[in-house]
Amino acid sequence: MAHDNEKLLAEYPSAWSAHDMEKIKSFFNEDCIYEDPTLGVQKKGKDGLMEFISDIFEMQPDFHIEYQHYFATDMHGAAVWTITNTWNGEFHGVDCTGKKAKFSGVTLFEFKNGKISRNTDYWDLTPLLVQLGVTLRNR
Repeated sequence: MAHDNEKLLAEYPSAWSAHDMEKIKSFFNEDCIYEDPTLGVQKKGKDGLMEFISDIFEMQPDFHIEYQHYFATDMHGAAVWTITNTWNGEFHGVDCTGKKAKFSGVTLFEFKNGKISRNTDYWDLTPLLVQLGVTLRNR
């Protein structure tokens, strides 16, 4: 089973980068939980997942993710990633349309029956805010 979960993680970022919402959805259990504590997001079930993904692709029309490292066991997994994108619209009250960004983070996974049951993204908001011009870097 761990090998199957690693294979799933190997394929997962390319579905995101291709903006293939149906493929992304296929990686998850029906009762999945998708969390992004940095953004204060917790979505439950595939409908919630699809809502979150749709928002991401609307805000970041050229969203691309690459894994630098990942691993999986029978029940858990993790991935270190970098996202690159161009922003579309407002972020924290500032129009960031057309601004490019690159930021990194870690995702922790829980698996059940060969699919993702929980996906929790952890990343530092500050580098993104600086790149988008929402805040200035501390000097």
